[in-house]
Amino acid sequence: FLLLAIGWYRLFRVLTTGVWSPLISAWIYLGIAAIGNFSGEWIIGGVESKVFAYGFLFLSLANACEQRWNRAAIYAGLTISWHPIVGIWALLCGAFALATAWALQRKAPQRITLREAVKQAVPAAGLLVLCALPGLIPAISLLLQSDSRDNFAANYIQVFYRIKHHLDPMDFHTFSYLLYAALLGLWLFLRRNANTSFASRFFQYFIFGTIGLACVGFLLGVGPRPAAEMPYYAFRMSLLKFYPFRLFDALLPLAVTIGLVNSLNRRFFEMKTSDTKSHTASFSSRKTAVACLSLGIFTAVLYSAWITPPIHKMTREQRRDWIDACHWIEENTPETALFLTPAHESDFKWYAARPEYVTVKDCPQDSPGVVEWNRRLKYLR
Repeated sequence: FLLLAIGWYRLFRVLTTGVWSPLISAWIYLGIAAIGNFSGEWIIGGVESKVFAYGFLFLSLANACEQRWNRAAIYAGLTISWHPIVGIWALLCGAFALATAWALQRKAPQRITLREAVKQAVPAAGLLVLCALPGLIPAISLLLQSDSRDNFAANYIQVFYRIKHHLDPMDFHTFSYLLYAALLGLWLFLRRNANTSFASRFFQYFIFGTIGLACVGFLLGVGPRPAAEMPYYAFRMSLLKFYPFRLFDALLPLAVTIGLVNSLNRRFFEMKTSDTKSHTASFSSRKTAVACLSLGIFTAVLYSAWITPPIHKMTREQRRDWIDACHWIEENTPETALFLTPAHESDFKWYAARPEYVTVKDCPQDSPGVVEWNRRLKYLR
């Protein structure tokens, strides 16, 4: 999480004021995340390649806001390399933000010419592609290696069965729609008082890009169920499998957090030159109140995580026996042995270091593998 923390700190130092803003922002973001999400996306909650990708994405956004394009391109390429879906969507949103900023500043005297823009873009694009290739090449080869029949079956399994809670907008909870509608309304309200610097405008346009992607995803997924009754459903599910809601889900709460922190800074922390010594005590008390409120949010998040039942749904004694059994298997069985385990357990490989016949969480990424994974689950049922 060090990379994520560094990226978070850099981004919030660019977009917010105050030394403590990155820390307070993290508490507020965790508080929002504890309430709910839109499509099951998370940044804090485990270790996957996307966590590293978000760390690089934050660094890329911070440098883009500072108009350090070569550095931004390097970090954007690393984002793609670590997680192509996060990186490609972020690249599209970044391109949208740049195009919007350029279009809205057409009459500004400081606006750069097209020739200067191309001169800056060429080396940045080269650095981006170079850094993205280690992850982009395997991802493209994975998409191209299977036949159309396997692709169709795998897309259907992924979008409308295995991870429909991430990909199918008709499967999202009503509470999720209400929560994110409220967050969107709050962010639009807070951005009215945002400063007009390039950094602030670029980040806002980037968030609008994620909103646009989510709207496209909603239009692709909305329709009658079963999904086969939707017009062009094969084409639509082939696009839905690329997680169009991912950035909107993860970054809208971040945008709200930035707006809240900047509003708090303007309201409580900024001292005007006309302020007198009589206001010092009041100012200090307001700072203390905000700090206590933020700490309270952080404590509530930790408490909610503490009282939430573990995802493995075992008692403490069962959990201990399960781990002991896994260790015995690791020490007393051949490495090539294949085990039939409870389908919803996800850590057998971690503790036993042995392969499983099938498990719900450990689904292959290639189309033939997804089809075989589904066949094995159906066979056991």
